[in-house]
Amino acid sequence: MPVNTSDVDAFARRLRKAAGAVEVLESEWQDKWGTEIAQDMAGRAPRDTGALASSIGYDGQGTVTVGVDYGIFVEYGTTRTAPQPFARPSVDQNRPEASRDAVKRAVKLI
Repeated sequence: MPVNTSDVDAFARRLRKAAGAVEVLESEWQDKWGTEIAQDMAGRAPRDTGALASSIGYDGQGTVTVGVDYGIFVEYGTTRTAPQPFARPSVDQNRPEASRDAVKRAVKLI
């Protein structure tokens, strides 16, 4: 009984083409969501002088940065101050939509 492999061959070609586009997809996705999360974090950061909020940014390499040394103490608190979370809630809120976006972009490639 002969087996028609044309569908499998076509799918394999599409997968090879998609593999070549993954780096671009990843970079675009990181830029979109890195920027989104950085903006969300800055919006959630408590304001005293505004230095914490204005120090938050996306480095273009996949990392959201907090440029002041005391950001960790604001996030988690100290023995003298209560936590004022701004980073984790931003990640948690954006994760579901970012995950859906990643899957949607990957499916388009195939």
